[in-house]
Amino acid sequence: MTERMTPLEACLGGALKAGKLWQHMAIMRLFEAWPTVVGRRIADNTKLLKVEPPVVRVAAFTSPWLQQLQMRKPQLLKKINDYYGGLVITEMELVMYRHSFVKEEEDAKKELLGDIPKRVKIDASKTVLSEAEVEDIEQSVAVIDDPALAATIRKVRINQAKKERVMAAKGYHRCRHCGLWIEGERPLCMTCLYKVRRSRVIAVKEVLRNYPFAKLDEVRRMYGWCNQDLYGEAKRESIYLYLRKSYEGTKSWADLYTAAMLITGKRREELTPEFVINLTNKYLPDEKKRKVVTP
Repeated sequence: MTERMTPLEACLGGALKAGKLWQHMAIMRLFEAWPTVVGRRIADNTKLLKVEPPVVRVAAFTSPWLQQLQMRKPQLLKKINDYYGGLVITEMELVMYRHSFVKEEEDAKKELLGDIPKRVKIDASKTVLSEAEVEDIEQSVAVIDDPALAATIRKVRINQAKKERVMAAKGYHRCRHCGLWIEGERPLCMTCLYKVRRSRVIAVKEVLRNYPFAKLDEVRRMYGWCNQDLYGEAKRESIYLYLRKSYEGTKSWADLYTAAMLITGKRREELTPEFVINLTNKYLPDEKKRKVVTP
């Protein structure tokens, strides 16, 4: 094996200009590290859609979070560039989740989301609450000493109760996970659906970590919900993870064999050291290619 390679951060500027496949390894690192780079709270409310230096595209799950991203754009760009170790990203495109990510992943939408209805403005101004509902609200604000604050909260609760009554009448229902009101037959809101999807991808990646040669039908024996889209995403992310290790100079034959098994779908005993080295070398720049050495 060759000596340990130069860290990816030191070569990233050249990598992003080279136009080779290993360029995508560098790009994929941000997808994998998104929660670490921007923080768990932002990561839970956003989706990194695309990285095409000097631009990244990020989707927010809700309008308030879209506004938050707008205000935090300079700080987020700094965090991303600090992660890459240089000025790689200069522009951040911000979009709403349902108008971008769902459209780009049509197969996943059909599998998990179903048809997404258009947002309709709810007019509850003419709705009248029952005496019991009003009494319940009055009791909840009776403990507030400040009359102005009590009046404000009373108004907010009355308006919310009216809106919820109208929404229920129009077929809206609450998300099973977070309680958000949603329309249509989908059991979960967009945010929770994305979290379910990611949890499934992570579960498949764990299978591939232990059985890199596993085919879709083999994974489905463990997880009946797994489909080609989820399997493909998990496999892509797993391949890039081990190719990144190869680029960064891993001396572990286990890492190289895992990359080769993920790419080819073959078991370890079907692969030779020469084949593994030649295969992983295809994803490295010329100056980083390894020599064939028996493990």
